Amino acid sequence: MAYNSSSSDPSNLTMTSGPTSNGPDRPLPVGEAIFIVLVVVSTFIINVLVILVITRNASLRNITGYFIIALACSDLLYGACFSFSIPSVIYREWIFGDFFCSIDGYLYNVTYHNSIHSFVFVTIDRYIAITRPLHYHQIMTRNKCFLIIAFGWAVSFAAVSPTIFGFGSFAYRPDVYWCGIAWGNDWRYTVYCTCIFMPDLFAILFCYYSIWRISYEHSQGMQEHQAFHEDMKENRNKALRTLIVMGVSFLNGWFPYLLSMLYAGISPYPIPYSVNFAMGWVSTSNSFWDSFLYILSSQPMKQGFKKLFAPCCRKLCSCCADKNDPIRNGISLDVVDKHSKHSTTNNHINIDV
Repeated sequence: MAYNSSSSDPSNLTMTSGPTSNGPDRPLPVGEAIFIVLVVVSTFIINVLVILVITRNASLRNITGYFIIALACSDLLYGACFSFSIPSVIYREWIFGDFFCSIDGYLYNVTYHNSIHSFVFVTIDRYIAITRPLHYHQIMTRNKCFLIIAFGWAVSFAAVSPTIFGFGSFAYRPDVYWCGIAWGNDWRYTVYCTCIFMPDLFAILFCYYSIWRISYEHSQGMQEHQAFHEDMKENRNKALRTLIVMGVSFLNGWFPYLLSMLYAGISPYPIPYSVNFAMGWVSTSNSFWDSFLYILSSQPMKQGFKKLFAPCCRKLCSCCADKNDPIRNGISLDVVDKHSKHSTTNNHINIDV
């Protein structure tokens, strides 16, 4: 992600309208700190769970599963990069030095680009599965899948590499508490970013429109054979719903930030501090929202989670039952009716410690 400033020199970055002080003397922004911690922790938990569920279920280890793992790994690395925002928001400054700021900023932007590319690959994979179901396994092979994933990483590294050669620079962004690219007032970088992201956006929109159109045409043509094609129609609708949910989440997260980036590159008026923070971290929160919504909308993923956590839940329930069971806890209660003729003791209680 890039940062627009009034100077190309990172040491002379000018802040947008907002608090007059953004250094250590500024009071701790509790709300911002809590939000950042929640995003970082949620990113690690959700994406690790997604990777575990897919790798431990043979039915999910398919082409789509590999693309989902690639997306989860990218988001996980993305979360690792912006985890340094936690000490930054606490100290209200970057405490890791300029060199590490450059490294973190570079990796942050690489994983940011690759996260977008990985999502596009998932969309294209589902597009082929829905529109070419009979030829899907011939088109999307395992080797092609790995080559596509490697291609996504190569494009991501290449997209950020111009910064290494002086086209922009890395600097700490006090409005969002991470290191990013500062390109000053260079409009060429805005054009460059637009050329990178627009193909991804057009690919997503094209796939969604094509899937919707084909699903609509098939639903119209299946009226005469509704019973025969009911299962096929339902599977297609489920896949379409999953894509729509993930797509809406993706566009709601990334597209506003891309618009703000374009605005910052062409407008002389600064973006308010609060708007910068909100757009930056809302887009960053997609690193766990995409995977979380995919889990909720995908029946195989739900079943995979149940299969993964069922043994743990049974053990937990068993432990709770053992704790509440007086006999297993060494406590035996033997209450005998005092009117019973066979009773030798009344209200006899044995407690073994």
